Amino acid sequence: MRHALLAWLLFVVAALAAACSDTDAGDGGTGDPASSPAPAQVPEGPGATLSTASGAAVEGAQGTRCWQGSNFGGCVDYLSPVTNPQPLVVSPGEALTLGFAARDPDRLSLAWMQAPGSPTAAGGAAVSWVLREPPPALSASEKTLRAPAGPGRYLLLVSGVWSAQGDVSYGFYVEVR
Repeated sequence: MRHALLAWLLFVVAALAAACSDTDAGDGGTGDPASSPAPAQVPEGPGATLSTASGAAVEGAQGTRCWQGSNFGGCVDYLSPVTNPQPLVVSPGEALTLGFAARDPDRLSLAWMQAPGSPTAAGGAAVSWVLREPPPALSASEKTLRAPAGPGRYLLLVSGVWSAQGDVSYGFYVEVR
């Protein structure tokens, strides 16, 4: 009985060691965490630009995403929206267009919200906004949209889904004057 219990414990330990061996962690099976892609190395999705009819434009910041690149894929999760640091200044109700560096997403959703307070640096050319309430639900949309009718500072939250490669959220900081 004692030998059976010892054999069973060794089996469980070996099974746990194999399950936790990190061979499927994106490191090519080496088990070396140093060769695993760091979060900053997660491939970026296609860039997105918000532009006006007069030609003013701003590149959106990429936030939460899961993307499959040419050699590897991965996910990055942000707790709050990230945007461009300087606002795109537009007129109330002005026509705006979303453009994507690659093909258009298969599904596109967006929502406007008032900018909450002041942003904090998020690294690179992006700022992060601390939300005091949940963000609004995103609604299916076209690439052409209108700026809010009232003056103020707004965040445009955008989500694009590319069926074969993944999904990317973008944030745009817009000021309506």
